[in-house]
Amino acid sequence: MKKKLLASLFTIAFILFFILAFSTVYSVTIKPTLNSTVSEKGNISQALTATSRILPNVSKTIKLTQTTSVKGKTPLPTQKPTEPDVNVSYMGSIMSAVYNEFPDFNITFADFEVTNPGKSPVKITIESEIPGYSELAVTTAIVPANTTVVFGQTPLLVMSKIPATLKTVSFHYRVTADGKNVIDEQTPLLKLFAKDTMVWSVIDGDKKVSQSQFIAAWVTPHIQGIQDLLRIAAEYSPDHSITGYMCSDCITEEEWRNSSNNQVKAIYDALKNEYKITYISSTIAFGPGSNAYQRVHLPEQTLMDSSANCIDGTVLFASAIEAMGMNPLIVIIPGHAFVGWKISPNSEEMEFLETTMIDTNSFEDALQRGAKEYQGEIDNGNFETNMSEIIDISELRKVGITPME
Repeated sequence: MKKKLLASLFTIAFILFFILAFSTVYSVTIKPTLNSTVSEKGNISQALTATSRILPNVSKTIKLTQTTSVKGKTPLPTQKPTEPDVNVSYMGSIMSAVYNEFPDFNITFADFEVTNPGKSPVKITIESEIPGYSELAVTTAIVPANTTVVFGQTPLLVMSKIPATLKTVSFHYRVTADGKNVIDEQTPLLKLFAKDTMVWSVIDGDKKVSQSQFIAAWVTPHIQGIQDLLRIAAEYSPDHSITGYMCSDCITEEEWRNSSNNQVKAIYDALKNEYKITYISSTIAFGPGSNAYQRVHLPEQTLMDSSANCIDGTVLFASAIEAMGMNPLIVIIPGHAFVGWKISPNSEEMEFLETTMIDTNSFEDALQRGAKEYQGEIDNGNFETNMSEIIDISELRKVGITPME
């Protein structure tokens, strides 16, 4: 009887040991304090947190859309793994107009999370590129024993090779350990957008997150077409000059308002009478249930075509307003956009203009409509819920979103 009891106890003990052995978690994740050789980079959402503090109307942006995972060899039950593990996250699409500015925001195109479960440091080399469209990005660093480190890479695009239309391209990356052992090497497919394509939002889980602040790159005040427009507009100004905020006689708020409005009116009248700009009806892909991207004409193209939809006209006016030394605003509401400006350099008072009325109505009518649309968004609470946004171009310039031309 005792022998049977001992045999049963031994069997139970062996089964418990077997279960525990196979249920052990073998990788230990310890985030080290990183030095200058090994740097941890956050995603877009983390990187734009500081921007959002500066610009309360600028929404955060989420980067990660694709993830792959590669693990080392399966260890025996009594062993801990010694080969590094890699988890890779990367963008599923590239907005080429602003992509090369991502490093200025500490935004990374791809993140490589490398775990070294061994007892000795491992030399890791990461290479990535978009073949035919980017430079090769290379990172070499030491991952200490028993730690996990995240390396970010953004292979810079060669802008002369950007396609004129949306194109499916490959993203090739390779991760090696100690210069010889390939941990992971893959070539997934991505969407590469043309330079004039604005990606209004990206998906983070089940949420659509705005990237509308990047429309500031389309505001291009330094191009020749805008400079020519200002010279023509000067003939429509009361004093035959475009002076922006340079108003030595302006003291009261009303005087500043009249001065700045007169400058924008000169632009409006020049575009209406000399360039014969006509409105083409179309909605913008901003808002719930809409497509996330669309082509936006640069001001140079709009001036050549003498036609614009709401967002084309808005970035055209914003470019001219910025070129004459004033602070332009872009108002984005579901399916529509219009332009605004601050009435003086030190004022928070704003004016708004409905640019789509340029071929049928006077400046005064368009100004009245813009004010009504702005008030409507306040009344329905869309600014508070981020359904609508006011984009302050001058503030975005301060944080590094520059004109693409």
